[in-house]
Amino acid sequence: MHLESFTLGDVFTLNLLLHQESVREVCEVAREEFKIESAMARVKNTWATLDVVMEAHKKTYKIKTAEDIYATLEDHMAVLSA
Repeated sequence: MHLESFTLGDVFTLNLLLHQESVREVCEVAREEFKIESAMARVKNTWATLDVVMEAHKKTYKIKTAEDIYATLEDHMAVLSA
C-alpha cells in the first residue's frame, strides 16, 4: 500500500474484519514497541541533559554529589527492565 493514496475505502476493501484477531495482535505489538521506544527516548534525553557538578579534588576533579545520578540511574533501570 502507498500511504499517499491509502484511503478508508482501501481499508474496507481489505476486509480487515475477517482478520481482526491478527490485526489486534499487530496493534498490540506496535503499541508495546511504541511504549519501549518512548521510554528509551526519555531515558536518552534525560542523560543527554543531566547536569553533573564537578569539584576540584587533589590534582583532578570528582563528582560533587552523586545522589541525583544514582536515583536517576535506578529509575531508568526499573523503566528499562519492565
